[in-house]
Amino acid sequence: MLLTRRHATIALATSGIASSFSVRAASPTRVSFGSINATSDAGAYLADAFGYCREEGLEIAFQVIQNAPAIIAAVATSQLDVGGLSVTPGLFTAPQQGIDLRIVGDKQSFSRGFGSTKIVVGKTSLRPTEAETVQGLKGKTVAINSKGAITFYLVAKLLEKHGMSLRDINLVEQSYANISVGIITGNIDAGTLIEPFVTKAIEQAGAQLVDPDLLDLIPDGQMSVTPLVYSEKFRARKDVANAFMRAYVRGVRAYNDAFVKGIRKDEVIAIIAKRTDVDAKLIEKSYLPGLDPNQKLNLAGFEAVQAFYASQGLVRKPIKVADVVDDSFAKAAVQSLGEYK
Repeated sequence: MLLTRRHATIALATSGIASSFSVRAASPTRVSFGSINATSDAGAYLADAFGYCREEGLEIAFQVIQNAPAIIAAVATSQLDVGGLSVTPGLFTAPQQGIDLRIVGDKQSFSRGFGSTKIVVGKTSLRPTEAETVQGLKGKTVAINSKGAITFYLVAKLLEKHGMSLRDINLVEQSYANISVGIITGNIDAGTLIEPFVTKAIEQAGAQLVDPDLLDLIPDGQMSVTPLVYSEKFRARKDVANAFMRAYVRGVRAYNDAFVKGIRKDEVIAIIAKRTDVDAKLIEKSYLPGLDPNQKLNLAGFEAVQAFYASQGLVRKPIKVADVVDDSFAKAAVQSLGEYK
């Protein structure tokens, strides 16, 4: 009789555990992720495709949002749990508007050999050296996508590096598509582009990169140009927020494994191509964004960009950048998974 009861107890407990796992598997926790649906979203795509989110009991609900103000608004109202946010003036003015978001990691960065944002010059403006090329742009038309984007900072710093200023050029704002066409037709002498427009301008018009990595324009030579942000409510759900970061970091590391070490490269390219609707051959030959495998953030870089925006009247009251950064989730993930080398 005792044996029977014991077996019944074990069976009941086992059934409960199995039931618990089946409920978790059937009802994963939903995490809403908003971004522009680009190659720089690869960390999240790979975390989803390779099952890292599933292993954490999560399901990512992807939402395509095309501009920074809309992402800020969605994170502020917790319509989004996680977002990829460009380093715009809005990132630094959000706290003054009562928007409680935090930079928690890196979704796209400049690093050695990586960076899909480039400054290019048309074939007729190319000179033997970088200094001669930049100085040759005096009085010529240089295009950026927006004065509210980090590309504005990069052009200003490139000019400064070679003894020039924004006053020395004819600076215009246009869409990436129109800049690409302008470079190809010769109506624009130089401009900032992202992929796939960079590769298109090089192949179709013989355009060239001015500074391949742009790292010497940034303090400490590394910069997250699209940091990962968490909403206030999502940060409060610490177990879920930490679980997402672990899955995301594993996805980012799969990306680095593919493009640095050649591990599962074809599979990774196929996943990115399918999710972004970009031809796999174009992804393979294009300049790829950096995704930091240890999610390190360069606060000095953010401070420098904010100071530039302030000098241009785009940020009226600079903030202490550390107040909008919470790297505890990234640090916990790296501690759990180990340092990536």
